[in-house]
Amino acid sequence: MRAGLIAALTLAAASLAHPGHTHSMPNSTVIIDASRPGRIGLTVTIPISELEAAAPGQKATGRAGLEAFVHEHVRVRGSDQRDWIGTLTKVARPGGDHPQLRLFLRFTPAKGAAQTAGQLRYDAVIDQIASHYVLVYRREDGRLRPLSRLQPPDTTVDLAADLRPNP
Repeated sequence: MRAGLIAALTLAAASLAHPGHTHSMPNSTVIIDASRPGRIGLTVTIPISELEAAAPGQKATGRAGLEAFVHEHVRVRGSDQRDWIGTLTKVARPGGDHPQLRLFLRFTPAKGAAQTAGQLRYDAVIDQIASHYVLVYRREDGRLRPLSRLQPPDTTVDLAADLRPNP
């Protein structure tokens, strides 16, 4: 009896380790485009399943709701610590195995504010789901350069340092 139990447990443990039984956890991404002075473009991709788990009742369809969600969870601050003005410019829903919500945002300094971006703060989904993370990239010369991985308590990226031109 004991040998049968050990064999069953060994078989169960081995089947859990088989790569065919695992799947990657969908994460969010933020791609920063700082190619124009005084303007930051963000492409934010959030798995819809993660958004719905983090914000039950959050409709991934209404533009007004998405704008409110973005303003609550995504901020760009200038080097003078003043918040820039964020605008949701486009919404897309690419399909695939993990349906996603893709938000295109533009941030510009308020009148009289510093023209240099200082910090990105992003906590959408990661403020509610501890295992979720956000990969942050900078679009540079048509390629993506990794900048940061955000997961609480880390929810900010120092743009003043990360957006300097490469030598």
